[in-house]
Amino acid sequence: MWAVAALATAVLAGCSSDNSSSKSDTSSPTANTQDAYCQQVQAFKTASNSLSSVFNGNVAPTPDAVKAVFTTMQDGLHALDKNPPAAIKSDIDVMTKDIDAIVAIFTKHGWDVNEVSSGPDSEALQASLNDPAAETASANLKTWAAGACGITTDSVAP
Repeated sequence: MWAVAALATAVLAGCSSDNSSSKSDTSSPTANTQDAYCQQVQAFKTASNSLSSVFNGNVAPTPDAVKAVFTTMQDGLHALDKNPPAAIKSDIDVMTKDIDAIVAIFTKHGWDVNEVSSGPDSEALQASLNDPAAETASANLKTWAAGACGITTDSVAP
């Protein structure tokens, strides 16, 4: 179960940075807005990069660790959802709704991975963790971030 949750953090995280500079021209107000948004995307990705380690290993993570992972992801996506560029607005909306569903399920079960994986909400959680719409939205965010911000994707290790 926690391997699937780790995959979800990768899907929801969106993109990874290979360089910290932005491609945008900061001489116009629109460019400054885009640059600020790119900085938010970078901050979200930086925070999410450290979260996947919670789900590594053969032991289920603690409820506190699970809560930290998903609420950090949720906070980051909600920040990105406040004023996204039109090109990715619907993608950010999809990712935000998906993380909200995941957080609601985990909250209901005290953030206990074992309880959620064997309980009546297991199928709903699996559906949210493996949501094709969220995967597509994440891919779209990666593409946008690479072109607009110079933030490129890393390969995901098996």
